[in-house]
Amino acid sequence: MTEEPRCIMTAEERLDRLRLARTRGIGPQVFDRLLGRFGSAGAILAEGCRFLPSAPPDSGRVMAEIAAAEDLGGRIVVRGEALYPPALAAIADAPVAFTVLGHPELLRATPFAIVGSRNASGNGRRLAEMLARGVADEGMAVVSGLARGIDAAAHRGALEGRGSTIAVLGCGVDIAYPAENAELLEAISRT
Repeated sequence: MTEEPRCIMTAEERLDRLRLARTRGIGPQVFDRLLGRFGSAGAILAEGCRFLPSAPPDSGRVMAEIAAAEDLGGRIVVRGEALYPPALAAIADAPVAFTVLGHPELLRATPFAIVGSRNASGNGRRLAEMLARGVADEGMAVVSGLARGIDAAAHRGALEGRGSTIAVLGCGVDIAYPAENAELLEAISRT
């Protein structure tokens, strides 16, 4: 994939891109090919379903998804808009859209990933916290997966520092997994 320029996107194009992202059978690579051919998500949808593997969800359903994210204090970020991280956009099959809780400006900060064992030793967890605190104090955003062990320690350390941390979740933002990290997820969403 070639990195798409970040732009000021109309609300209609943003909605259309999210509709395509939620269409069964359209992943990042198919999305990129269609966008390259038609120039915009609106133009793709205007052609009807003949170029799509299945019918896209209607606008109302996608608008309800956007509203649900906003009700949780989140925002859906769509590839091509200014908030989409350039480093993520450079990946061959970067997601077309993802949901963020907390302050989306953190997506523009320099990321520093800290990940490791779920069954980490006490020393490993302390080291992860110390490293994350220092990284956050230097203005970088600590990125980890909210798993128990090293990931959770990294998030805690960043919150003890300047509070710049991003949790990349494999589940929806409305689900705290593992459940033991529910308070940590809540604290991260406030940063």
